[in-house]
Amino acid sequence: MDREGLRWAALGVAMILAFITAASLLGLALANLVPLFLLPLLTAAAPAGLVLLASGFGLVLWGTVAFGIYGHGTPLPQIPPKRLVTQGPYRHIRNPIYLGWFLGWGGLSLLTANLTYGGLGVVFLLAGTAYARLGERAAMAGKFGPEFERWARETPAFLPRWRR
Repeated sequence: MDREGLRWAALGVAMILAFITAASLLGLALANLVPLFLLPLLTAAAPAGLVLLASGFGLVLWGTVAFGIYGHGTPLPQIPPKRLVTQGPYRHIRNPIYLGWFLGWGGLSLLTANLTYGGLGVVFLLAGTAYARLGERAAMAGKFGPEFERWARETPAFLPRWRR
């Protein structure tokens, strides 16, 4: 692990945590403005929500750290990794950050009984899927060539394969 990779990882984690904080506050404000977004029946699922929240946002952070350490970049398209990242969660799944956002926001929705967060999870999953299929794949194939094509063939897009 080198210093540059650690700096990129720290930058990525700071950006992700800032985004989670801002989006959480926005979701809270929306739920206060539109009380229909609050569904008290969901409180029964709070324990499952905590597990989903921790595993989902943990997956986002793990993927972000892998981008920094192994790829010397961030999840942002403006500051992409310089190297193809196939370690960490990317060993098991091509899009761990998209899946993590979906699980994390869904978990926060169950934990807080706030449907706004579940909506964010669905938006991230749909937007991530569209971006991965429409632009990201071609850009990565152009940048990383046969190495990317082999990895993409061997690694599932959204449902992890744990044996390798």
